[in-house]
Amino acid sequence: MNNGKLTKIIYPIMLGYTVLAALVPSAFAFGLTNPISGVSDLRDLINNLLNWMMGFIGIIAVVYLMMAGFKYVTAGGDSKKAQEAKEGITQAIIGIAIAVIGYLLVSLVFEVLQVNKDITKNALGQ
Repeated sequence: MNNGKLTKIIYPIMLGYTVLAALVPSAFAFGLTNPISGVSDLRDLINNLLNWMMGFIGIIAVVYLMMAGFKYVTAGGDSKKAQEAKEGITQAIIGIAIAVIGYLLVSLVFEVLQVNKDITKNALGQ
């Protein structure tokens, strides 16, 4: 087995382990939990699903950025490959920005509508 084939096998495996090792703390940082457990109303469900999706999107974005960065580093002076890698990095950053804007919009809607968990208690005057 020559070095080129060995490199093509070992680098993706190392990259995979690196990504998995990096994702464990970030999964806890994003608050990945079971989105269905402890749900008492629609707001909780939407909030839990949104937190879970943001964590998932963050993980995908990190992986995509790492892959594009790896392509950029291994372009070997080929301007076409380097340009493709730069476009991949740009796309990942745009994706992160869209996800953050979506999260902020949902949070803003909750705030503007003043969604209250105890709406039935307030309606009954209790």
